[in-house]
Amino acid sequence: MVTIESDSQQADNRTGVVTATGNVRITYPDRRMVATSRQAQYYSKEGRLVLTGDVDVIDEEGRRGLAACARNWEAASPVRA
Repeated sequence: MVTIESDSQQADNRTGVVTATGNVRITYPDRRMVATSRQAQYYSKEGRLVLTGDVDVIDEEGRRGLAACARNWEAASPVRA
């Protein structure tokens, strides 16, 4: 299960988009990954995540990736926000 933690979260039931803002931390145990960013949007109908703002991803081998934005992360596991 993918877990999204943040300072605040807002869900739009009509569109199925959950927006997390402020100190966002995403854990993805199935892939042994952790990511942080300023904002994350989970598109529940499509099962994908978009991270924006100072994105930092650490994979299972300890490799680190830094970016301004990471798009189209597929959440193969259920997401808990």
